[in-house]
Amino acid sequence: MKHIDSAANPQFKQLARLATEARERRETQRVWLEGLRLTEAGLARAHHAHDQLVLAESTIQAAQEPGSRLGALIERALDQQLPILSLADKLFEHLSQVESHQGVGLVLERPPDSLPSSCSDWTDFVVIDRLQDPGNLGSLLRTAAAAGIRHVLLMRGSTEAFSPKALRSGMGAQLSLSVIEDLSPGELSDWLHRLGIPLVLTVAAHESEALSLYESQGPLAQPQTLAWAFGQEGAGLSEDLRAIPSALRLHIPQSTAVESLNVAAAAAVCLFERRRRCLMAQRP
Repeated sequence: MKHIDSAANPQFKQLARLATEARERRETQRVWLEGLRLTEAGLARAHHAHDQLVLAESTIQAAQEPGSRLGALIERALDQQLPILSLADKLFEHLSQVESHQGVGLVLERPPDSLPSSCSDWTDFVVIDRLQDPGNLGSLLRTAAAAGIRHVLLMRGSTEAFSPKALRSGMGAQLSLSVIEDLSPGELSDWLHRLGIPLVLTVAAHESEALSLYESQGPLAQPQTLAWAFGQEGAGLSEDLRAIPSALRLHIPQSTAVESLNVAAAAAVCLFERRRRCLMAQRP
């Protein structure tokens, strides 16, 4: 187990960049998972040469207590022959993105993701258009995973899916998803056309040609794959997405007590209505 107690150490500097800079995460295709829950989830996927468990010095001492959850986590890492890095407490505090840290984190390499070349019945996609808040994005990704979504496409201009805040908000749901980022409208349109996937735009009720989510039949009630698009807070979906030919416009028939739903809440309503129809159709 290697120990670092100086902020001038090159390995620590790189780790600090990984925890704080989107560019470092993008260029290295690695992510920083902090906290017991995220680290436990990440350990199940830690199979790459650059994956590494990172512990605060005091955490290692606490892990020696009988029945310690931290101790069990360290044992798992050792069983997987995962490198373990010990940091002086002051260095981990510098690294941490939360007010009261648990002294444990994981560097995890992201597997390469690309747009799927085929699709199967009832296997929908989620398209996220320029969402800016990492908390909203994380919640939406967690909702998508819970609804059975396996692929999420982030349009160019969206916040980063694997930022520490988005990972915490999503409780690590990103790790169970294939996430494609920085997609242009042209790339999305070409891919949808190539695979014959209808695009579903979630819009306001007053928009022309918008159908109620609960009354719409057509593609929504059929087993073919759909791509659900959810837009930016406030501004909604971009004109580029609205211009994609043959897109289906759906609205949630909500009361007039509020102007709109949070994007993650709207996604939950839509995706679980689709899942309900899927389960009903597959009943014997």
